[in-house]
Amino acid sequence: MSAVMETSPMVEVRQRSIQQGSLLSNPAFRWFWFGQAATMLATQVFAVALTWLLLQITGSGVALGSVLVASAIPRAVFILIGGAISDRSTPWKLLFRTVILNAVWMSVIAALLAWDSLTLLPMYLLAVLYGLTDAFLYPAMYSAIPRLARPDQLARANAYGSTTETLTNILGPAGSGFLIGLVGLPVTFILIVGFYALGGFSFGQLRRYPDSFTQASPANSADLGAQVWAGLRFAWANRIIRLNLLIIAAINFAVLGPIVVGTAALAELRFGNDPTVYGGLLAAFSIGALPGAIIAGTIKREISPALMLALICFSMGLGLMLTGFAETGLVAALIYSLTGVGVGFGGVIATTWLQKRTPLELQGRVTGLLMFSAIALDPFSNAFAGFMLDVSLTGLFVVAGSLMLGIGLLAWSQRHQREE
Repeated sequence: MSAVMETSPMVEVRQRSIQQGSLLSNPAFRWFWFGQAATMLATQVFAVALTWLLLQITGSGVALGSVLVASAIPRAVFILIGGAISDRSTPWKLLFRTVILNAVWMSVIAALLAWDSLTLLPMYLLAVLYGLTDAFLYPAMYSAIPRLARPDQLARANAYGSTTETLTNILGPAGSGFLIGLVGLPVTFILIVGFYALGGFSFGQLRRYPDSFTQASPANSADLGAQVWAGLRFAWANRIIRLNLLIIAAINFAVLGPIVVGTAALAELRFGNDPTVYGGLLAAFSIGALPGAIIAGTIKREISPALMLALICFSMGLGLMLTGFAETGLVAALIYSLTGVGVGFGGVIATTWLQKRTPLELQGRVTGLLMFSAIALDPFSNAFAGFMLDVSLTGLFVVAGSLMLGIGLLAWSQRHQREE
């Protein structure tokens, strides 16, 4: 943003209006929210379509897990760099470029499917590219929220984002299962391209509202490595942030693989090999998370993030264990829906707590670190799920649920810890 724009009376009037108005009165936030919704919808449809595609091609939980690992590794390796770059750049630029790149990767898959040329080897390459762009996309997306919302609006802004994510989690899996059955995988991937393109268009509109973003202190003077290290030092110096990052990493290991691989296997092996059932199960979880996120957006009193993480762990642990014994898709969907309530509520509260304690100029790096904790163990979780799936489908869910209950007890024991 130029110096003329920064001192312009028109800009000052506009910024005062944004600071005094409601969250949705800010057109930049509205465009951001719309782009976030389109991007999340594309991501959810892709997750279901990819899982179903790989199971149909290979019929192996190990092969499915290995492709997911190929995507997770570059995401984990580069996400801290992505967070640092999001702190030193204009948010909309990074959002626009990464979403458009994801549209390109989806176009390649759609073309290979249409030509009946898709094999496992190009899927590994595309998975790596997709994971790489995601490493830059998500720190930019989540660190943009504190720049667009006042501190007193953060809980509501995160509730909007979580509600949007939840709705796309409902529409995406259910819709993609229906689409795959109705029009096939090639057309489904073409629609994913369209969703990503729509997200890119929406993020591109943010360039019209540079004065709507709260400006962080410039960080361009330091080299990239020093910026990443500064973010690590900040997070590690705070006992509560440090503890919660470790707990989130443990949750990731226990849940990611069993949910992604295990739910698809349930639909294929126990519930009639129907992609609609698979999508419906993932949607059911989000149906429960929706009221949890909405309620969290209305909470004014600050709640311990450790307590919220314990709530998430207990909800997921019990839900996973019960799911392992479900004999019908309807019973599994009911369990997933009830499980989602605690996860939706706790996620909004914990995210808002972290944003309020992070300086604006460090939001991207701390978000990247948070996401690193949430995905760093993806390869091991997917490998664990693939191995357990070949041993016992029920055992996969029981072991994962038991791990979650143990992690929940650890988080509960730390609920009264104070920040350093």
